Amino acid sequence: MANINQNITVKKDWLPTRKNDWTLANPWLWLAVGLAFAIWSWLWTFAFGDRASDYRVIVLALGLLLSGVGVWLRWNNRQILQLHSWRLPVALLLGCFFALLGLGVSALFVMSFFADASHGLKSAPLFLVWISTAPPCFFAARRCLNRNPAERVDRDAEEEVALAFVALAGICLIGSYTLYLGNHPTDWDTMRMFLRVISAISLYASALTLVSTALRRLMLSLLFTLHFAGISTAALSAPPAPWIVQQAWMRLFRPYLEFVYLNNAYHFYAPEPGPSSYLWFRIIYESPDGKSQDGQWYKIPQLDESGRIQHPVALDYQRFLSLTEAVAHPDPLPAEYLRDNTTEQWGPNPFYAKRLSLVPMPTQAHPIGQQQPKQLRIPMHPALPYLQQVSIPNDRSNRLLSSYARFVGRKFAVHPDPEKSDWTFKSVKIYRVVHWIPPVQWFLNKIEPTDPELYRPFFVGNFNADGRRQVDQDPYLFWLLPSIRDQLNDPDSQIRDYARLHAGDPNWIRRGSDQRWVKSGEEDPRP
Repeated sequence: MANINQNITVKKDWLPTRKNDWTLANPWLWLAVGLAFAIWSWLWTFAFGDRASDYRVIVLALGLLLSGVGVWLRWNNRQILQLHSWRLPVALLLGCFFALLGLGVSALFVMSFFADASHGLKSAPLFLVWISTAPPCFFAARRCLNRNPAERVDRDAEEEVALAFVALAGICLIGSYTLYLGNHPTDWDTMRMFLRVISAISLYASALTLVSTALRRLMLSLLFTLHFAGISTAALSAPPAPWIVQQAWMRLFRPYLEFVYLNNAYHFYAPEPGPSSYLWFRIIYESPDGKSQDGQWYKIPQLDESGRIQHPVALDYQRFLSLTEAVAHPDPLPAEYLRDNTTEQWGPNPFYAKRLSLVPMPTQAHPIGQQQPKQLRIPMHPALPYLQQVSIPNDRSNRLLSSYARFVGRKFAVHPDPEKSDWTFKSVKIYRVVHWIPPVQWFLNKIEPTDPELYRPFFVGNFNADGRRQVDQDPYLFWLLPSIRDQLNDPDSQIRDYARLHAGDPNWIRRGSDQRWVKSGEEDPRP
């Protein structure tokens, strides 16, 4: 019996061993080749800049694929040593790396209390980063730097796995810079962010590989707890809500929830859903001689002229709706009155005064038809205060609108009419449309919930193909362009859609007799 126990002990101490297998089973070969491809693609971008060929993306993709194979091989053979002669240098390198990483996160957290707000360091979100990353980095560094040469060599295999994750993080970080072109910073921006997220996850996985099982479980439990706590604050922060919940949502969890896009849906259904947002694109084409223009509508989600959804499945509609809801975050409105520093007198803000001056006079029978040649005049919505008829997108919404404009410019670069294939894309007017929830009286009057009067378009800008908002001093920028019924609460009354008129659509009047969109002059005769 003693001999048997002795043999078992010797075998346990002997494992793991070196791997003497065929060359392609060595994970470090795959990682080295993947790193070489990633550096090659980055040097390609660095050397040629804007003239760099898109083939560099294929080289980067091959590097990421080979690196992923190397990490998988290293993780799959966690009981096998590959860098047996490099055990101490690897441990020293990992220990110093995680010590610097933990100190860096801690330093950023401390600096957030003293740094200016313009630096973007916020103490509350950084606290979540610090409490979830500093402990594993500290214990991983202590484990690598305070190693005992007499310890079992299976810990060396864990350090090799950690080194593989660090190498993958570096390769992904290099890849994010490969996709960056200074003159076109918005190209590949989503993929660059994805690679940086993978890099951060790989570093965190490397640290968790080196710590004890108890600490690993504790940190993962902490991450799950913080995740669901953030979701809870998003669901409970809708007014009326306790002060502590609103503060936790705004200051602590909101950056994370917006990053992973878990804020909208949970907040949207608590306590009840609000009106949804659509996006309407009016694509303007110009003739070769520059004397004529033509426009086409593109709507997200896709709707027909009657407001009916054209998506084949509900999931498709919901995913497109999430794109439009992402731009529904406004900035605070400017002040109604401003003080003139020269005269030291208060006066109305030109932003509001200019729009209010374009309201047609009530004595005019047909104000739009008469005034359009000189100045397009659009009435205000009769049921809303004028401060509720303006919505200015915030910075995040503006960046998304620019991205959507670039997509539309690429998708509709050619006129869909074959007879106008030589017409060029000029610009796209974007309208954020709030589909208002109809009141009870609406259904009592037998008016459809897809009635045009329920759609409230806000003009958010005229963009070129590069996604830049054109500075044309349009007085209706950020203002509501309503659809108004001639006879209130009459389902058979004709409707004037001023967003269509502003977009240059000649068919901007919906007749009550046949529900068709017609030009001015073809509307129903007035009683």
